[in-house]
Amino acid sequence: MREKLDTARAAAAADERFQANVAALEAVLPAPLGADEIEARIGAVWVSPQIHEQFLRHIIKDPSARVDRISGANWDVKASRHVFAARNDWGTDRMAAGDIFKNLAEQRRIQVTDPDPTDPDGNRRVVNATETTAAQEKAALMQERFSEWVWRTRPGRPGWWMSTTGGSTPSCCVTTPWRGSG
Repeated sequence: MREKLDTARAAAAADERFQANVAALEAVLPAPLGADEIEARIGAVWVSPQIHEQFLRHIIKDPSARVDRISGANWDVKASRHVFAARNDWGTDRMAAGDIFKNLAEQRRIQVTDPDPTDPDGNRRVVNATETTAAQEKAALMQERFSEWVWRTRPGRPGWWMSTTGGSTPSCCVTTPWRGSG
């Protein structure tokens, strides 16, 4: 919508007849949101994979960690499972920080399972409640830190977090209401 407003302003500068279009667009344009009104979540499409990667490298202190969006909600996350922060600060012995990060990015359940002791074939798995709770707590901490880190580490750079797909801010998009006809 902001691009349409820019186009309308350029047209109005050349021809006053288009000023009505500028006024109409300005009337429906939402107010820009501040950083305190936008929650940056791990896996958000408007936060670039590079920013996700920088965050993961920062918290687990692994300069070789890699994060990339494959497509849609599918992410490729490669991070050391052996650094202290990946197993203790931001992960557990059973679910390392990189695995938790990937599950958060893909909006998947954080769950640790064990082989079912009652299954003689070993095909079934059961949830390990203690390990799952520990991993979920680390996931909550990671998500909270990401939300804070995104805004704290990028002051004064309003467009830094947009993915390369375009757009100007998350508040730039207003859906057209369906009116039931046409």
